[in-house]
Amino acid sequence: MAKEQVSKEVLLDGAQMDLSVVLAGTMGFLKKHNLSIEDWAKYIGEAFEACAGRSRGAPLDTVMEHLLTLDVLPMGAEVVSSESTSRKAEATLTPLPSRALLKKFGTTRVSF
Repeated sequence: MAKEQVSKEVLLDGAQMDLSVVLAGTMGFLKKHNLSIEDWAKYIGEAFEACAGRSRGAPLDTVMEHLLTLDVLPMGAEVVSSESTSRKAEATLTPLPSRALLKKFGTTRVSF
């Protein structure tokens, strides 16, 4: 029987673990079936770009900060460095998921 009250920390840890498993499992599946991880990432980026319209006109550093805060950092990544100009925003993050989890699914980290 599930507890009625679970701390936010426990919920966040569980969500991070679930997201890591889905990400590592997806990468392992793509690799096993010889499907392009780069094409998958590009597809996700292009599909997401359409729903990021609410940010149009905002400075890129503001958009990046918003995306990092709401979409990336909750998965457990940390920002190593970031920089932005009026035309480009870029952040370097600590790796996700863990090496052990990626190894379990038969894949490794991918950089783009």
